[in-house]
Amino acid sequence: MTMAAHDASARWRTFLEEAKESEVMTLLSRQTNFPYLSIPFHEIQTFDPEFAEDVLEHPKQILSAGSKTLMEICRERGEEIDALLRIGELPGDSRIPLREIGSSDIDKLRSVDVIVTKISEIKPRIHRAVFKCESCGHDIEIDQENERELKEPLNCPQALGGCGSTKAETRFDLVLLSSRMVNNQWIEIQEQPEYVPSGAQPRRGMVLIEGDQVNNHLPGERITANVIPVV
Repeated sequence: MTMAAHDASARWRTFLEEAKESEVMTLLSRQTNFPYLSIPFHEIQTFDPEFAEDVLEHPKQILSAGSKTLMEICRERGEEIDALLRIGELPGDSRIPLREIGSSDIDKLRSVDVIVTKISEIKPRIHRAVFKCESCGHDIEIDQENERELKEPLNCPQALGGCGSTKAETRFDLVLLSSRMVNNQWIEIQEQPEYVPSGAQPRRGMVLIEGDQVNNHLPGERITANVIPVV
């Protein structure tokens, strides 16, 4: 991982404060359940080409750092909101046919032109879990980035007012009522006919969408999906 990726939070802060201050203020004034800031890729590329390349190569870590930095900036301006940062309008060299996505694309940010063939029902998942330390009663918040695995505390952090007990010394109980939930939905996608070689079957895939993106698509709709392929 390059220095730009390691220094992601500082680079996001510089970009957001210097190039996106008015958009951040607009975000703070919005009344919505799913606050987000959408940034065209070319704006990051113009501002910091090296960092823009890292966004494509290490999207999970860098976009996560960007969302956390955006929330910090909002908090400094007096609003405690669970804001999300998104990247759109990806460059042409990151757009590839669905059938060509392979091992070299795993965990990278890619773009595919597809048709929606099926959508699942909406299901909630824990977005930010709150655990209570059984020893001292301290609450610990942990962001849940993986919808298939619950990430638990390793210890009760003394720096945040906890007792310092480790997972082996105490128990951390999930407080579901205090945890934040988010809706998610699976959509099935398929290659557009013009990309399918003669005599071949169209390739299919599954995409997980969350928050305000659920229930926005219908079977038969053509979309450009920005995806992070996973195993």
